Amino acid sequence: MKLKFFVLVLLGLMTVSATPPQSKIRIHIAGDSTAQTYDVNRNLMRGWGQFLASFFNENVEVLNRSIGGRSSGSFIREGRWDTLLEQVQPGDYVLVQFGHNDTSPMQGRHVEPADYTANFLKFCADVKAKNAFPVILTSI
Repeated sequence: MKLKFFVLVLLGLMTVSATPPQSKIRIHIAGDSTAQTYDVNRNLMRGWGQFLASFFNENVEVLNRSIGGRSSGSFIREGRWDTLLEQVQPGDYVLVQFGHNDTSPMQGRHVEPADYTANFLKFCADVKAKNAFPVILTSI
């Protein structure tokens, strides 16, 4: 009985040691100036996305594609969403944060409420199609 137990434990340990190490967790961020990474030597502003990686260990990679002045609509129209999506791999997380510029009256930024909803549905569908996980962070 002890021999069987020892063999099972040994086989279990061999299985664990033969398992390849887990790859990094990847977090992508699509957002506006509130999430953007700023040059610390040129600007006093900081976005929350700039600091996100500091809350994790080296097994998490944060890819911040946020850029100031963008709404959910302009991020898509400018091709920024497609560029981000090309890099998404199965199991990745995609944080999507828009809202401040979507409500702006400025042409090119403003997004009608129905289009805002459609944009976020698109974000979620696109991410899920890549077998990744969408996370919605919005001020509206």
